[in-house]
Amino acid sequence: MKFNIRQLEELVSFLSNPQIEKIGEKLITHQRSHKTVQLLDRIVARDYNSEEELKAELCRGDHQDTKFKYLQNNLGKKLVDTLITSATTRDRSYRKIYDECYKQFATFKVLKSNGIRNTAIGLAIDVLKVARRYEITELVYLLSFEIARHFAMTNDSRKRTYYHKIYKRYFSIYQAEQYALIQYSDLSLLLQKSKKLQPQELKEVQEIILDIYQTNNEVRSYKLNFLRYSTAIIGHQLRDDHDKVVTTAINAIEYLDKLPFPAHSSYYFNFFYYMIPTLICKKDFNNLDILISRCLEMSAIGTHNWNISLFNKIVYGIHSSQYQIALDAFKQAMKYKQEIPENIIEQWRIIEAYLYLLSGLEKLPENKTRFRIQKFINDVPEYSKDKAGANVTILTLQVLLLLLRNKRGRILDRMDALKMYTYKYLVRDNTYRSQCFIKIILQLERSHFHPVAFKRHAAPLLKKMQEMPLRFSDLEVEIIPYERQYEFILQLLER
Repeated sequence: MKFNIRQLEELVSFLSNPQIEKIGEKLITHQRSHKTVQLLDRIVARDYNSEEELKAELCRGDHQDTKFKYLQNNLGKKLVDTLITSATTRDRSYRKIYDECYKQFATFKVLKSNGIRNTAIGLAIDVLKVARRYEITELVYLLSFEIARHFAMTNDSRKRTYYHKIYKRYFSIYQAEQYALIQYSDLSLLLQKSKKLQPQELKEVQEIILDIYQTNNEVRSYKLNFLRYSTAIIGHQLRDDHDKVVTTAINAIEYLDKLPFPAHSSYYFNFFYYMIPTLICKKDFNNLDILISRCLEMSAIGTHNWNISLFNKIVYGIHSSQYQIALDAFKQAMKYKQEIPENIIEQWRIIEAYLYLLSGLEKLPENKTRFRIQKFINDVPEYSKDKAGANVTILTLQVLLLLLRNKRGRILDRMDALKMYTYKYLVRDNTYRSQCFIKIILQLERSHFHPVAFKRHAAPLLKKMQEMPLRFSDLEVEIIPYERQYEFILQLLER
């Protein structure tokens, strides 16, 4: 396998300091590996600006590219080997066993293919015992099949029958898990579309959930129960039933706690993640800081889970009017700005702009960062890529920032574009709150920016918007709730 700097950084983030030191000690004993040690040290320290900088420093002379690729690949192999050997990630329990079992399964396959059958089967039987204990379904059915086949070939009918029964049972569990996984994936896609479902669609969702619970109802497994709970939660989210989302997530966590082995941390993360935005929508802010902290503890820096956990912390801080929490979370993310994937950098720029606005409204200390407000205001979203109305966040925020700077003429210049945007992109039920808020903003022109007139013209629209409760899918757009943004507009008009 070939490695680049980004991949090496990710691998290093999964290893503890003692493990990294051990790799360095092993490498330093080989004279030709001192450059690899230097590369490891630099990646751990993160004291470089680019891959080119490292290449120039570590590989001087001719054939720089070839030499540097060798260093990267050599270090990458050492890191992967350490990761697999120790099976140590940020989850030191179930994941360790899971990784080790699959590593031993690979060893079994190698031994078997080389004709060392008896040793291979002995290893398979040992691994099968562990896999059954920890309910690693796929491995149990694969190993039991191989073992049953071996004893059939050696004419041991008693052992063949015993392992064949295990195979049949776990293969049916595996099939049920895969079926549930497909249904879960389909519902997840439906949730991501943020579309308000019609009665017939909601009926179909309910049928899918019942199907997962009733099909092979006698089948039980750790993974299958996880999928059943997760699917039920998505169904509740699609129906905007916040109470049932929280209740089901709590039941799922209690189930994980009662398992005879420590559950995989990603399963806990999944249910905490479902609860956090739901509790924000309910305005139930008790214990949210604990839930978010647990999610961050389970997430490697720079990963998707780490980013969405910090995003949730910011939304929680803003919605609960604890703005300093939001600012601290943003600063935490910016410490590792290089770790943030390119595809979500835009989201952090929007959050930075919101924090700048809050600072201007004296909700936060004076902003001393180099936020380029003029560039943000002048940036025009690509409407052609905005079929679901996601750019409404940027467009409304730009208006508030212009109002903050008292650039009322420039706001008027945008009114026609806002009207066109509303009619073209905000036409679905799931964008109703955004429709209302943009129409509220349009009252600035009608009221000539007079606070009393604006309040009067906006009142019917505000009432309609408030009648539509905040949905799970709205939080990505309403980082600051529209009702509070309306209050900010009044505050700025009255200055």
